[in-house]
Amino acid sequence: MRKSNTDPTVTSLRRSGAAGGFLEKYDTLLRQQPEFLKKVARFILAEYFPPDLRDEIALAAQLSLD
Repeated sequence: MRKSNTDPTVTSLRRSGAAGGFLEKYDTLLRQQPEFLKKVARFILAEYFPPDLRDEIALAAQLSLD
């Protein structure tokens, strides 16, 4: 949800091709250490998403958390 009128809309973000990601040093660390990546992913899912969506999000992100 937008917090104010100055926040961009979803439509404007999609049109501009906005993308997110990690700083290069963290991206490298997560790619080099798959077990650490799983730990971080589990934490993010548990902290910010409801339980009934976690598996679906992991699947959409192609994350294997086993």
